[in-house]
Amino acid sequence: MRRFGPPSRILLVSALFLLSCLQYANSLGNDFVWDAEGVFLEDPSIRDLSNIPSFFAKGYRLAPHGVIAGGTVERSGLTYYRPLVKTLHAIEFHFLGTAPAGYKLANILLNGCVVAAAFLFLEAVTGSTFAAFLASVLYAVNPSRAEAVYWTYSDSVILAALFSLLSLFLYRKKKYVPALAVFAFALLSHETAVLLPLVCILLEYLLPEGESRQGYLRPLPFVLLACVYLVVRRGAAGPVPLTQLDALSLFNAGAVIVKKYLKLLLVPDGPVTVYRYRSGAFESLTPEIAVSYAVLGGFALLGGFLWRAKKREYLFWLLWFFVLISFTFNVGNFGDYLLAEKNLYLACLGPCAAAARFAVSRRRTGAATLLVLAAFAVYHSAETFRRGFYWKDTVTYLEQALSFSPDFSLGRIALANKLASGGEYDRAAAEYARVAGSRPELAGYMKKLMGEAYFNKGNELASQGRYGQALAEYDKALPLKEDVSSVYNNVGNVHYVLDDQKGAAAAWEKALRADPSNAEACYNMAMALEKEGRIVDALVYYQRFLSLAPARAPEVSDRVEGIRKRARERAPRKG
Repeated sequence: MRRFGPPSRILLVSALFLLSCLQYANSLGNDFVWDAEGVFLEDPSIRDLSNIPSFFAKGYRLAPHGVIAGGTVERSGLTYYRPLVKTLHAIEFHFLGTAPAGYKLANILLNGCVVAAAFLFLEAVTGSTFAAFLASVLYAVNPSRAEAVYWTYSDSVILAALFSLLSLFLYRKKKYVPALAVFAFALLSHETAVLLPLVCILLEYLLPEGESRQGYLRPLPFVLLACVYLVVRRGAAGPVPLTQLDALSLFNAGAVIVKKYLKLLLVPDGPVTVYRYRSGAFESLTPEIAVSYAVLGGFALLGGFLWRAKKREYLFWLLWFFVLISFTFNVGNFGDYLLAEKNLYLACLGPCAAAARFAVSRRRTGAATLLVLAAFAVYHSAETFRRGFYWKDTVTYLEQALSFSPDFSLGRIALANKLASGGEYDRAAAEYARVAGSRPELAGYMKKLMGEAYFNKGNELASQGRYGQALAEYDKALPLKEDVSSVYNNVGNVHYVLDDQKGAAAAWEKALRADPSNAEACYNMAMALEKEGRIVDALVYYQRFLSLAPARAPEVSDRVEGIRKRARERAPRKG
């Protein structure tokens, strides 16, 4: 099979890199989305380059940004051990600070390098520059890869894919020591790289170069390094939690995941997708599981046909896909998530390579096949580009995710929290109410958050001088907010500004009954009483305030001393 010369190959690699970058260029103006806010803006460890050695010594745990509050809503998750990713984040933060555009650009450039590396590996495996280029184009535009690129939080997936492909390329070129070193980088980027030795075994078994018996021993160092990594990871971050599903449920889950991922390769489900795991979903035969069995059976029959027909290259790419998604079969321990599209980031290379190889090898139907592939490439490219607009910011992302999966309660709480922090209190309260309606066990907590939203809106209205509206919002907050004393205190403040001394005093008294330690209510009551000339009563509240907030004594010491002096002057003299 003909290969192009070095100058032509450089042009092809450059074209692929440029295509990949242009494909995602519309994301450069996007903000950090959801978990990425916590990863890049709220992780103190990446703010000092001297912390880099510690990244290799211990793992770290991430919680969904803006979701968990006070331990009331909890989600189990992995403790990650990805020291190279943390190192990358520290370097990025050192040079880029908190501006998201630089991080977006880094993801885009890394993704371009992945596509270029894919081309080199594909050419080394297929022996055809044209087939490798066609497969790389299909791979570059596939929308199932979009999540990893648009979501800066998923740069670990991109980094691991880059090192994995470079390692496989070097392995195919018989440069085993460099391949092993690059494989180590892949392992330190993402846990899924432990599957790479299986790919090496498949290469030796299905696509051997020569008949050397030692070929089966070549993957052994990779297997051993993967085992060493698992031991190191266990010591640094603990063991990877295994699924709690029984054998049948686990098989059912695997069938559903294979079916879903095969579908996503061709037609995405939505602009932004969230796939939930529901407890008990795989315990009985459902129509979805039945269809998944049929798809998995067809998958197995196709593999058997390719084996008997000695179509080993096609079988390799089929198994490439299956092996690289197998990591996602470990479900049941990770809260709301069943699968994510970013897991297809590297796995989808297999079907793209098989399709390109088929188009190139069919002389009579080659033109028609190429037209079909071109149509898919254009459709996928447009879909991938369009998805970038749904990663504009956290609110836009979560709104789109919830339009696809309305019962994604953690996402809805995160959306409500984000709306509340942006001052959209009514929308936030509506989202909290929806969660309370769908998740009765969270209803109490959602009501507290609704009360907080109404309270904050009241504060905002009061600061704008819209006192009547503020009081209406405080009335909404009172039956919901846990800290009603603070609400009554602010109600008193509004009445005081409206020159309703009686209403203000009544509200502050309610605040103190609800929470006798409310220093602000004590201070407000003292000032009001002082203004009315009731200096003895005012002195009682000032003294109470000082006992509650001794650190603020300098603020009122002169005032209290003046009141005491006036009280002494008013006191009747003894004859």
